[in-house]
Amino acid sequence: MRVLGAVVVMALASCADRQVDPPGSPDGVAGTTGGEGAGGSGANGAGGGSGGSATRPRLVQSGSRLRAVVYRGADGSQHPTGAWFDTQLGVECTFRTASDGQIRCVPSALPFEPTLFQTAQCAGPVALLLTACGGAEFDFFSLPQEGVCSPAPRLYRKGAAYQKVDTPPDLLYRNSPAGCAERPLQPGEVAYALGDELAPTDLVAATVEHLEP
Repeated sequence: MRVLGAVVVMALASCADRQVDPPGSPDGVAGTTGGEGAGGSGANGAGGGSGGSATRPRLVQSGSRLRAVVYRGADGSQHPTGAWFDTQLGVECTFRTASDGQIRCVPSALPFEPTLFQTAQCAGPVALLLTACGGAEFDFFSLPQEGVCSPAPRLYRKGAAYQKVDTPPDLLYRNSPAGCAERPLQPGEVAYALGDELAPTDLVAATVEHLEP
């Protein structure tokens, strides 16, 4: 089994920090814009001269549970990363289709195929990782749904880890033509049991809206 991950890197001309935007922050991404008046044009909610100020909603704004994650440049600029920090789960998430078909802020999860198991009856799937390749920093694993067209994966919390010791060796099991066979952990491997499933209703739901120009 190979576990593949993708990393997106944004190159900025000056140094930038990845920060969580507090709720209702006045310096958040895309604040209100003032209208134009006799005294000129306003910005960040300040109208110009005798002209009135028109406002538009912030395009990225933290809520009561989700906090916007932004790139904050050393020059004072900031740009949304597309990620949010879920203060209830303590992890970052992105809006996409969840396992119930609804748009929700879904945490990042490490996908895996259930090929190794905890018991001699090949029950209790575990996720096997190579310690040199990382992956232990993930809090969730994703497991494909079976018998569903174009399904979003189901998410499970990371359970207890099995570490190899000399005596006795930690054993896992795998399906083979002869039945469920022993498969000892090898040096440099770590296996995690699946914890409780994360119900999609535990995630923040969202609706799609078309903003007026």
